[in-house]
Amino acid sequence: YKTKGIKNGYNVYKSGFGSDEAYYMVEVAGEDFVSIASDGKANSETLGDDGKAALFELIQLASRYDQVNGEIREDLSYYPSNN
Repeated sequence: YKTKGIKNGYNVYKSGFGSDEAYYMVEVAGEDFVSIASDGKANSETLGDDGKAALFELIQLASRYDQVNGEIREDLSYYPSNN
């Protein structure tokens, strides 16, 4: 991402105390599904074969790979007042 100049990226989190197993979670966020999909397509085109090779190498190192999709529920969100 850095060498190709890609500005939109991802966040990586490592599991910690209290987790049943050790894992890394990669988060890709956006305003909606369409923006995430279009950014992903643009990133894939920019990364090209180098991106595919890097992802393949990363998955080879993993013992398990899961994909989970989610969304924010505004009706359950809390926004504190700025008093």
